[in-house]
Amino acid sequence: MARARFIPISQRFTPDGDGVGDWDASGDYSLAEHILRFNARTDTSYTLVTSIHWTIEDTGNFDSGAWGNGITLTNGIKIEWHDSDDSVITVLTHERIKTSGELASEFHEITLHDFGQGNNYLTAEWDIRKDIEGGLVLTPGQYLSMHFEDNFTALVQQHFTVHGSYPQEGIIG
Repeated sequence: MARARFIPISQRFTPDGDGVGDWDASGDYSLAEHILRFNARTDTSYTLVTSIHWTIEDTGNFDSGAWGNGITLTNGIKIEWHDSDDSVITVLTHERIKTSGELASEFHEITLHDFGQGNNYLTAEWDIRKDIEGGLVLTPGQYLSMHFEDNFTALVQQHFTVHGSYPQEGIIG
């Protein structure tokens, strides 16, 4: 039986949602909200999002009751799924994530990497297929957004990557 051929996606959240440009979210967004996006592809019938990976780099140890190494977040981080008219379909995070401990409770896999010398890294993976059978299906014009309204300048960097696939239309293999 023939199956459609799928092309893998590994793309960072960026301001324009196209994976190009500034992907680092370690600025001061306490006075103006910063939004990073992932846009569904427009050249195919849908984009399948299977996971979102978070990488946070900071000096020193990470605290479960803070963000990174001791940053206090007032507003936290949220992820939304938007329709093509910019309306919110749903908020994907249970609530705004404000601490490393809350990130651990929200996501399925979280690891603190301490390599001895140099900065520490916290990586988290939300395997969406564990919550939504098959993954999250975005149609052209839809997008995911991440919202930041705190000061993250004490971090070295943080970035967020979408993994998934899309069908190569008309190709069966």
